Amino acid sequence: MRLVALFAVLIIALVTSCTTTQEQKTTLPQGTALLADSAKAMRAVTTTHFAVNIQGNAPTVQLRSADGRLTREGSAQGT
Repeated sequence: MRLVALFAVLIIALVTSCTTTQEQKTTLPQGTALLADSAKAMRAVTTTHFAVNIQGNAPTVQLRSADGRLTREGSAQGT
């Protein structure tokens, strides 16, 4: 039992000592710029297709499956 505990401590020490000491910085875009860029990209979208399938027991969801297409003009097709 002591050998297993010693082995576990050794593994944990080795894994945690393999991390880098340098800070990794990720630069995220400003929220307003991100929203403006996504709005610009979405202007080019004219249609979207969706498919939903619920598997398992979801008593609060009356929907079991849906498949359809929506257009920018507001028309829709689906089952």
